[in-house]
Amino acid sequence: MKLFFRYPNILLLSIASLALQAKAASDHGHKQHEAHLHGSAELTLAIEADSLEISLESPAANIVGFEHRATSPEQVNAATKAQAALNSAERLFSFTGSSCYLQKASIDMSAIIEPDQAHDTHEKHHAGDGDHEHHDDEEDSHSELSAVYHYQCKSGADISGITVNLHDYFPAIENLKIMWLTDSGQGAVELTGEAKFVRLR
Repeated sequence: MKLFFRYPNILLLSIASLALQAKAASDHGHKQHEAHLHGSAELTLAIEADSLEISLESPAANIVGFEHRATSPEQVNAATKAQAALNSAERLFSFTGSSCYLQKASIDMSAIIEPDQAHDTHEKHHAGDGDHEHHDDEEDSHSELSAVYHYQCKSGADISGITVNLHDYFPAIENLKIMWLTDSGQGAVELTGEAKFVRLR
């Protein structure tokens, strides 16, 4: 919520977005739960004046290949690489109609890793079968990762589309549900496979 503090109208747009997501959940019911395991993710765009915010929500498995707390050096390495990719917003998103520059990005991977976990992981990796059984239990936790990107654009009203390159870096995302909200309207679309472009206007 801190990102919205200076942008109350964007907060209202985001609340409207949550309402859209809630409706989608009620419409799809059990299918949405299955989607968590089958490569689905959600992207929300909110444009107000010249401010643009992009929010990504995805099951951890789509991003790092597992959904439990990282328990080995290999898993920590996978999480570190994924975080670096998510922080490379210039590679993930590009805009048509107006130029935008990133002001702030916030990546939340706390469901699977913490900043000081690299040292602890080595000890857990050699802890024995008891810890391994706990690891198996955590695989059913369906952990979610999120990222929020805030941009300032030259002319928000002129943004006509966005190219989303998430599939290039996270090919496990097979179905990306995108919802957008602007001063003039709202819409939704699903990108599947290698489709990248979303027309907003």
